[in-house]
Amino acid sequence: MNSMLKKITFVILGLFFIHGFCVAQDGKDMRGNEIFEVLKKNLTSEQKDMLQKNRKENDQMRDAFKATLTAEQKAILENKEIEGKEKRDAFRASLSDNQLGMLESQKASRKAQMEAFRTTLTDEQKEKLKKFMDKRHPNFGKGFPKKDDSK
Repeated sequence: MNSMLKKITFVILGLFFIHGFCVAQDGKDMRGNEIFEVLKKNLTSEQKDMLQKNRKENDQMRDAFKATLTAEQKAILENKEIEGKEKRDAFRASLSDNQLGMLESQKASRKAQMEAFRTTLTDEQKEKLKKFMDKRHPNFGKGFPKKDDSK
């Protein structure tokens, strides 16, 4: 009886892992790019051209920034021993004024691109985007949850 229970448990666990593997390999891009796929289906050719132009500009700005990185900065980024906030803080502290200016310029440019693109969206496109975001990210745009200081 004990042997039968072990076999059944093994089969159930095997099915669980196989299912998990299949779901993990379903081909979806898990970096949030599906929002662009949802949008692209409903975009005009002008809007698609605008997004493509923005992507090229952003790639050029990113490449220009990467070209300014020193060996020390590259070593910080490649260091596997530090991660998260510690890595960001170390990298940020190593940036020159010129590099910080480039990052601020890129940020402002992306914000301007986003605002310009938003003005081209129809009410129907905005509604589809809102429905997608509400379904995919229910707390999107609602800020961070409040801390409970009563503890």
